[in-house]
Amino acid sequence: MAIPCPAYPHPQFVRPEWQCCNGEWEFALDGATFDRAIQVPFCPESSLSGVHDTAYHPHVAYRRMLDVPAAWAGKHILMHFGAVDYCATIAFDGKVAGYHQGGSTPFAVELPADAPGRAVECRVEVTDYLRSGTQGGGKQAWQEPGGCIYTRVTGIWRTVWLEPVADNAIASCRIDCLDAAEQVAHLRLAPEFHSYLPGCTLNAAVCENGRAVVQGACRADGRATLDLAIPAPHRWSPEDPFLYNIVLEVRRNGELLDRVETVGAIRTLAWQDGMLHLNGKPRFLRFVLDQGYWPDGLWTAPSEDALVHDLELAKSFGFNGARLHQKVFDERLLDYADRHGFLVSLEYPSWGMDLHLPEARYNFLLEWSEVVRRYANHPSVVMWTPLNETFLFPTPENLKASFPDLPTHAQYQEFVRQVVRTTKALDPTRPVMDSSGWYHVETDLWSAHLYQPTAEALQAQLADGKVFVHVPDYECKWSGQPFLVDEWGGFQYIDGHTPDDASWGYGDRLRKPEEYLRKISEQLDVLLAAPQVAGYCYTQLVDVEQEQNGLADASRVPKLPPEEFHRLFSQTR
Repeated sequence: MAIPCPAYPHPQFVRPEWQCCNGEWEFALDGATFDRAIQVPFCPESSLSGVHDTAYHPHVAYRRMLDVPAAWAGKHILMHFGAVDYCATIAFDGKVAGYHQGGSTPFAVELPADAPGRAVECRVEVTDYLRSGTQGGGKQAWQEPGGCIYTRVTGIWRTVWLEPVADNAIASCRIDCLDAAEQVAHLRLAPEFHSYLPGCTLNAAVCENGRAVVQGACRADGRATLDLAIPAPHRWSPEDPFLYNIVLEVRRNGELLDRVETVGAIRTLAWQDGMLHLNGKPRFLRFVLDQGYWPDGLWTAPSEDALVHDLELAKSFGFNGARLHQKVFDERLLDYADRHGFLVSLEYPSWGMDLHLPEARYNFLLEWSEVVRRYANHPSVVMWTPLNETFLFPTPENLKASFPDLPTHAQYQEFVRQVVRTTKALDPTRPVMDSSGWYHVETDLWSAHLYQPTAEALQAQLADGKVFVHVPDYECKWSGQPFLVDEWGGFQYIDGHTPDDASWGYGDRLRKPEEYLRKISEQLDVLLAAPQVAGYCYTQLVDVEQEQNGLADASRVPKLPPEEFHRLFSQTR
């Protein structure tokens, strides 16, 4: 059987030697009894996993023998996990080697030093207490799917792979565009290393069309940063998504210890005068909501082609970007967006978290910080959106006696401020939208979710050039931030067939193509004519389970010819 999802999983940080560990593993649905097989990286709820059990299983386990190449002797052998939902304990030959908490972020553990040349038993134990309210689950159903809540995702759901690295190998490298004047731009490289070996140097070469345009070096230690001036900078934009190739090498006394190939981009963002500016020019955002669910793989795309097809589909419909909704998407998708000039808003799966609970607030900050650090190098990411439709009103008087630990309104507001300020400390180059829709506390971008049955009703919400405020008694005051209608539409077009009773969309079911196009066109005209609107996000790209309001069905078949959608969504101001 072919190995599923065999593509290199970390395209922004390429080393030539690696080994894919996807494929068949032993699996224990109860966390103890290994009585079946599972196809990694598909979660057990998915049909592609071979298990296809959608019941609630808070404790599962995986087991497999690893054959580590003898040629890797003398190196540190890292086992990478793209994502495991939610807490994972990794053991080799019965000895615990590492632990990770967080269902959306990658991590790595090191195999025993004597692993090369022999078989090593790997066991992964996973706990996924989605119903606890302390972990981000996004659109996963904490009871049963229904409405806009879908099938759960438990355990390993991204690629697992082995990689040999040397002492003082580069663990990561932050690449920031500090400024980009017409004649020269400045890139700052901030690497981190797996271990410390004295006397090492980091050498960097920034290349254009195979030729190094600038080179530099610094010490390879925990305080290393390297500022490089790029002459005649080639800027990244959707129209010209140019990426510089960057080669990073660690050397000691001339000996090459590590070599990584990555990419970097020169582009600037600003949020001012009511618009998002890219490279100094205002950019009207024409986004579509993408939830990243597949009928057979759930959170995991069934193939590399399927993964990037969603963005190809969105571009063919005329959108210039996507809101990656309630899920941290695969890095290969972001790499595709970088290389094809498609803008994205990156979001955390905040739904399912009971932010009354201190543990939930702690877990949120812990993993969201990992997300920002991991994905900050992608030029296609133009905003951070940590929360979605989140609010917490003051604790009602009748609950205070029974629940004395519930946070006050002021405590909740302070939590949101800490989320925003932590995000901006980790990445000051992008705007932060505290919450998409509903409750704004401290935000660079203002947003509203405006689902209306008619263009007249939508027009009334945008009358007199004002932004829409969901909860004016509790939100901060709008102070001129760019205003995004971050969700609208969601119309259900059923194309003459009778949908399941459970299926739904916003408003009445539409049965004729001209009726469907007219409904979209009328509301789109309202948004384009409203001077205060800096962009929008249409709900949604594809149907997801019972929520059948996509422009394409769940199999990614467009409901109308793509050129019909392109005619509408390619319009801008």
